[in-house]
This record gives sequence, C-alpha cells and structure tokens, in this order.
Amino acid sequence: MPSPIDYKEFAKVQLSDKEFQLLKSCTNSLKFQLLKVPGMDTELFCDVSTGRCPFVPKEFRRWNFETLHNLSHPGRGKIERHTVSPLGTYPVPLHRFDHVHIDLVGPLPPSRGYTYALTCVDRFSRWPEEIPLKDIKAETVSSSMPTG
Repeated sequence: MPSPIDYKEFAKVQLSDKEFQLLKSCTNSLKFQLLKVPGMDTELFCDVSTGRCPFVPKEFRRWNFETLHNLSHPGRGKIERHTVSPLGTYPVPLHRFDHVHIDLVGPLPPSRGYTYALTCVDRFSRWPEEIPLKDIKAETVSSSMPTG
C-alpha cells in the first residue's frame, strides 16, 4: 500500500524549515536525530528526548492535522443517502384491547421506591395508562398488566 505522504519531500522541507533550524541550533531539551523511516530509504529528523517524534515542518502541519482529525469521523464521508422505509399501514382495531402498545420506561429517579414505568396505550380508544414498577423482571411486568 503506497504511503499517503511523500517522505522524501518531507525530509527536504524539514531541512529548509526556519523553525527547525532555530530549534536545532538552540540549547533546549529537544534532541534531534536522523532516523530511518521503516520500509523506506528516507531519514527524518526526530526528537528522541521523549521517544521518537518526527519534527513536522510548518508546510505539512495542516495536512497532518486534517488527515489525523478526519480519522475520528470515518462514517461522515461514507453516508451518501439515507434509506427511507415506506410508511406502514396498520388495520384499525374493531374493539377495545384488540391491539395494545406497551413499553418499559426507565430507570427513572426513584419515587416511593418505583424506578420504572410500564406504559400501555389501547389503539382503539387511544387511552394511555402508566403503571409504576419497582423492577422490570418478567414476573413483575406480567403481574402488573391490567386485566379486564
């Protein structure tokens, strides 16, 4: 796989970078050393005082930032269009409680020991009911369901 960066150009720009020349000539904690790029015949100046950190010339900084920054958003460039599902048609129930929607809500802030809620909506009458629950075990939910 070819490298996205031209290391020979990078090395050439390193040598002509004014900031690098200044840092190299000053007395500071940076210790620059020429290190070989693995798998290449190019050497880059790296600060070896705290590990191997290549000096990035000003000319390459923006490109470097954008390349690394875009790695954290891999899906952003991939989304071309969202699929839209067709709206479903549901037959209208003929009697009460033919079709009931139920849902569990929570955990909620505790109130009298209850931290969950079972919500039920009858599709025929659209009547909503909310039943507080202490837990969401199957036995608790089934025993709290309204019966008629």
